[in-house]
Amino acid sequence: MDGTQVASGSHSRVVDMGDMRMGRDFESSIQYLDGVVCEVRLYYSAFDSDEVQRLSDTMS
Repeated sequence: MDGTQVASGSHSRVVDMGDMRMGRDFESSIQYLDGVVCEVRLYYSAFDSDEVQRLSDTMS
């Protein structure tokens, strides 16, 4: 949380992502993104602030 690890664990099976809604308000069926989603990435691990900065810099 805020760059500090609060828990850890391992998974022996595939993690189900459930129903994902991209570009839409989760609680509404009418509020859609008025723009473009250029890239989506899903990770199975959390990143510290340096790793987030490195990913952000790479995508610029």
